[in-house]
Amino acid sequence: KADLWASGTLCYEFFSLPNPFFHGSFRQETYSDQQLPPLLPLASPLIERLVHSMLRKNPKE
Repeated sequence: KADLWASGTLCYEFFSLPNPFFHGSFRQETYSDQQLPPLLPLASPLIERLVHSMLRKNPKE
């Protein structure tokens, strides 16, 4: 699970540019799947669904 989520964060950062989980401090940032800033327009709907599914707390959902 952790490897899948970590890969999702890397993919999210690649397709959104700024890392939404780090703001220059060690303060933890948490987001629900619906709260994440949108991906760049170059990300296809398939990529967007894949990345968001990788970031779910329960990947079986």
